[in-house]
Amino acid sequence: MRKSADNIAKLRAKGVEVIYLCTNRGVRQKDWEKKVAELNLNAPHIYMNSSLSTEILSFFDLSAYPSHVLLDQNGKYIPDFHTRIATIDFEYLGRLLE
Repeated sequence: MRKSADNIAKLRAKGVEVIYLCTNRGVRQKDWEKKVAELNLNAPHIYMNSSLSTEILSFFDLSAYPSHVLLDQNGKYIPDFHTRIATIDFEYLGRLLE
């Protein structure tokens, strides 16, 4: 998780915000809150109900979580960005955001 935290800081410096979404399927909110505090990642975390989770999966044509979605500064969806925060290719990300 240390690499994720470092990359979140690098992304923020490039104007990219990371937001973590958690579905309530199989995860109790209290357990999730404890884990978020434990991980101490400097990023917003949102605990979603089943309805919102289903909408997001459908809207972005995702099959399951975890998934990653990239939106530009104007909220435009940039497809073909499927990577973990810890393993981001910053050169590729730069090309996507041009």
